Amino acid sequence: MGHRAVLALLLSTASALAAAAPSAASASDGAVAPAAGRAFIRVDQLGYAPFERKIAYLLAPSASPAVEFRVIATDGSTAFTGHAGSNRGAWNAHFSAVHALRFSALRAPGVYRLVVESLGVRSAPFRIGTRSELFGPRVADTVAFFQAQRDGARVIPGTLDRQPAHLHDRNARLYDWPAYEDPDSDVIVGDSLQRLPGRADLEGGWFDAGDFIKFTHTTAYAVTLMLASARALGGDAPPTLLPEARFGLRWLRKAWDDRRGVIDFQVGIGSGNQDGTFNGDHDRWRLPEKDDSLTGPENRYLRHRPAFRANEPGTRLPPNMAGRMAAAFALAAQVDAAGDHERAAQELTIAAGLFAHAKKQHVSEADVVTALPHAFYPESSWRDDLELAAAELALAGQALGDPRSGRWLRASAR
Repeated sequence: MGHRAVLALLLSTASALAAAAPSAASASDGAVAPAAGRAFIRVDQLGYAPFERKIAYLLAPSASPAVEFRVIATDGSTAFTGHAGSNRGAWNAHFSAVHALRFSALRAPGVYRLVVESLGVRSAPFRIGTRSELFGPRVADTVAFFQAQRDGARVIPGTLDRQPAHLHDRNARLYDWPAYEDPDSDVIVGDSLQRLPGRADLEGGWFDAGDFIKFTHTTAYAVTLMLASARALGGDAPPTLLPEARFGLRWLRKAWDDRRGVIDFQVGIGSGNQDGTFNGDHDRWRLPEKDDSLTGPENRYLRHRPAFRANEPGTRLPPNMAGRMAAAFALAAQVDAAGDHERAAQELTIAAGLFAHAKKQHVSEADVVTALPHAFYPESSWRDDLELAAAELALAGQALGDPRSGRWLRASAR
């Protein structure tokens, strides 16, 4: 499972303020699998917090406007009655109508089902409970995934018996961006992987998407969601959440060289070159701790992994990457504002610096940097990242009494 799937889980479980996307019920819960000619109800299988917005979805072969639905408790009693919303449009060829079933007024804890008797359909059971009951275990599961993906000296052995790995990343060599066979390939052309002056300490961080490469792009997103979860859950957060978020934040701090004004955004290469004279991460199966001691010239970029910078010194930062990183540090400042003002102030300073250095004018698609090759994460958007950063900076500024908070708030609105 890659970071994208895991982060979707983290986002859906951590928010107690908005209903999660509808998910299919399993046959083991007594629900009928979707089929042509019959209706089907989708609920949030994670459950609903008492005061959050509660929505389920009726998928029907034809429109059923204002059809009555009931929420029934385990003893068969009716806890809530309502009517379906208007048709939102087709779900697929079998379901030409999707109706929202809203029951936010139901707040009593318990286990329930949704029933539309006129269509002979009922949902899988779902639960209304506290944030810690519903979301805490799922967030803890997600954090455990990231713990297993740790790199560097501070790995957690766990059930995989992880060992320290890629300690040479402490003195990673910088390289220019290589050329690839085509836009969708990670195979490098010839000898186009060329050294640049300088080195960087990029030890630590998390592996990405089942391989051993590390990306600032996805790490910043992961840290942002973890810290947003910590902010939302407060005392209900699992005790592993904040330490793991700080582990990722520590690596992001290494990736941001404020002295040169440069973001180092990747460690490692996917594949080797066309000629087979060197290997990349995807070219051979091995345990991560083996890389530091590999021998042979063909393994030189596994033993000493290349690092790449997102921008040239003295130039503006890619706005998407700077936005995500700034949001992560601004969220950290919010989380730390009450208990460690000095630490929070340092985090706000880092966030403000990243945001200030981001390119905001005359941005082209080429300015959006994610990974090498770009096809690994083929994004083109950047305004949403800067909007997120500005909003979190404004909140951090308010928490710390920084007079720039109003300016950041206006920037987020733009």
